Amino acid sequence: MREAYGEFVAFFFGWAYTVFIVGGGAATIAAAFGDFSCAFFGADGRWAGLFGVAAIAVTTGVNALGLRVGASAQNVLTVLKEAALLAVVVVGFGWGRAPIDLARGAGSYGGWGFWSLFAAGALNALWAYSGSTDSVKMAEEITDVRRALPRALIGAAVSLTAVYVLFNVALMRVLPIEEMAGREFVAGEAMARVFGEPGGRAAADSFSMPEMESRREH
Repeated sequence: MREAYGEFVAFFFGWAYTVFIVGGGAATIAAAFGDFSCAFFGADGRWAGLFGVAAIAVTTGVNALGLRVGASAQNVLTVLKEAALLAVVVVGFGWGRAPIDLARGAGSYGGWGFWSLFAAGALNALWAYSGSTDSVKMAEEITDVRRALPRALIGAAVSLTAVYVLFNVALMRVLPIEEMAGREFVAGEAMARVFGEPGGRAAADSFSMPEMESRREH
């Protein structure tokens, strides 16, 4: 940004990125962590904010211990997140019996009604890919950047798409799509349908801590 547009634009972008994009992303993830923690511990929703603040403090403290410690923590949390997603996929395809009829839901909205709903859904779905573009920040550290960086960007997009498509199909095999509306934690509800209350609590636990690996995950 500095080389292309000068010092002012570079400084303004860096400041805005740190405060609004990174800060806002951390706040959103912390809010989700607080909700999942309340579901797991059976706590009142008023504690969600405190859980979120504590998670940010712990994550900041871990990263302040150094790059090696922070990277190790991120790697562990990434493995836990992927394991939780794949566990839901296995359960959904193994135990789910609900019919999947996307046409029935989409057919109720024609023209701009459908596209407005699609845009609202896409906004949330894009969170799954929000960190993949951070790969470009490693360009100056890569030896064969022209070969490695396209592989990293394309590979991340393709793998994320595959995982989340399978994840959503698995959920729909357990919980019909019309029953998902209004539910705050669909994965927990789906696991509760299969394994009862312990399954729902386990899902809340699995999807809480991995959420706090921060926007640096990729």
